[in-house]
Amino acid sequence: MGADGNLLAGWEQSAGLRAPPAPDEGVLAPNGTGYLLAVGSAAQRLYPRAASAARWTSAVALPAVAAMPVLLVPAPYGVFGVAALGAFACWLPGAALGWLARARLARRLERAPLRLNLGGAETLTLPPVSDAADANDASGSPTPTVTPTPTVTPTPTVTPAAGADLARTVPGALVRLEGVVAEQATVASLFTNRPVVLATSDCAGVVETRGIDFDVRLGSGEIVRVPARDAALLGRPQRLRGQPSCGPLTVSFAGGEARLRSALLSTDGWVGRALRFTARELTLGPGDPVEICGVIDFEADGDAQRGFGRGPALRAVVRPAGGVPIIVRKREPEADGADGASRRAPGTVTSAAR
Repeated sequence: MGADGNLLAGWEQSAGLRAPPAPDEGVLAPNGTGYLLAVGSAAQRLYPRAASAARWTSAVALPAVAAMPVLLVPAPYGVFGVAALGAFACWLPGAALGWLARARLARRLERAPLRLNLGGAETLTLPPVSDAADANDASGSPTPTVTPTPTVTPTPTVTPAAGADLARTVPGALVRLEGVVAEQATVASLFTNRPVVLATSDCAGVVETRGIDFDVRLGSGEIVRVPARDAALLGRPQRLRGQPSCGPLTVSFAGGEARLRSALLSTDGWVGRALRFTARELTLGPGDPVEICGVIDFEADGDAQRGFGRGPALRAVVRPAGGVPIIVRKREPEADGADGASRRAPGTVTSAAR
């Protein structure tokens, strides 16, 4: 009876590993375990064919490296050299593709213009140098040093719920927004059991992303919705300390792809213990400072009150663009200042203990 109870507890503990795949349409509401959003890294999502070619390259290179001591007489390296070259051949294609994907996403994020808010976004411009100043410079006469004063040009503020022309209010241009994840319903992360809206779990190179749709509160107080199925989470994952909250893990290769599975019924306990040391997780939960990059759109908000306007209540939503998912980068909380005051963004909370 005790064994059956432990088995039932372990089965409930590993519920996150059985999270349902995200449907193609509809809202991804909290369901206890979240939805399986993606299997594979950001590089595999951006370059699926190149990722497949990288795996085949590693598979072909491994026997070629192993045969080199036989083909080369005398062999310039021993068994350890063969093992090192084999590991390098398996690691290099995937690592190069991952670096390329991260560089592409980071470049897109940095080049996107930063919007301070949605309705009244401000654009910062500098006044041009006058022709009189150019003439003085040409004549050689001294000109007073003038520090250019930034000119703030506000865009017209239009309330979306008023049913205005949204394409004219907020153009469908690529923008970057900063804020914190708003307080909302959450699900538990797979490895650390932290309340999250989005989490990427990595074990032995097998990467799986789970989450739900979530809201981000901008510095202006406005709320923007992020569809989780279209998001790619970037940041620094934390190495797991101790046993994963989902129980012992193993890796299976069902259907031609590697997946994380529960090792509750596995007889190879040492495999789960070894895999535990490779587990890492990147989590995003309420209060975490975040940057998001995508195209601003509006959709009907069934949860909001309609008000006095004739049109339906609308809410801002970030959409992917150009075949690139919505970039969601978790920002590191700022360190405490010399005066001891916290420099973290408002609403930021410390991650749950691992």
